Amino acid sequence: MTLQWPPAPPEHLVQCQPLEEPEPPADRKRADGTREVLPDPHRAGLSEPRLIAGIAEINAMIASQLDDGAEPAEVMPVIREATRRWLEQAVRSGLLPASAGSQLDELAAAVHDRRYGLGPLSVYLRDQQVENVDVNGCDSVWVSYATGERVAGPPVAASDDALIAMVRTWATRGGQTARDFSAAAPLVNVALSGRARLTATMSVTPRPCVSLRRHGQLDVTLAGLTQLGTVDTTLAAFLAAAVKSRCNIIITGGVDSGKTTLRLEQP
Repeated sequence: MTLQWPPAPPEHLVQCQPLEEPEPPADRKRADGTREVLPDPHRAGLSEPRLIAGIAEINAMIASQLDDGAEPAEVMPVIREATRRWLEQAVRSGLLPASAGSQLDELAAAVHDRRYGLGPLSVYLRDQQVENVDVNGCDSVWVSYATGERVAGPPVAASDDALIAMVRTWATRGGQTARDFSAAAPLVNVALSGRARLTATMSVTPRPCVSLRRHGQLDVTLAGLTQLGTVDTTLAAFLAAAVKSRCNIIITGGVDSGKTTLRLEQP
């Protein structure tokens, strides 16, 4: 017998396509030895407001050329060409300096993330050490690592309204029909590819909140939990006996305490 939490994932499955050459953000140690989360390396140089605005404009340019289910091999050449043309036009118009052409790769990656991924949250899905990302308003971001570290991250949107708009886009991605995310329907759950899920709330919380969680131990057994040090041998024996006896078991705990990871199998 197997007791497993959570139950089957939501029916809406979003396929967030990774870039062909993903690179996780580099680690940087603070003076006190803790780790600081760096912004997305693909977006590190996009400080110019005109470049940031270009992400939306380029996406509008390619909207009719690319399907949601397009393969990465088809996607990136189109995005790169559209980005190159946009940059050239912006430079010719005097809106950007000639040096802006060197940011082609960064801008194209940001366009890809907005069109096919989770925008600025995509970088965290590319870092396999990231387990949870908690967004409490557009500018309050906390990142939890597999090591147990929990550190602050950079803002993910310009405003709370922009964050809500992003969540609505993510909730409808993958060819699904529109899903309401409003004061009338303040909770949305989205299953993501790559063993992750996204939950968002609004109106019932002071600010819109987004929780991005990756399940790192989907196939772990009771013996595996013992090896990991999550449970000791005494507790493992008790749980095994409870499962064999077909006892009802309720798993409860705080956020990020391992509720989803816990899985009990009959020996």
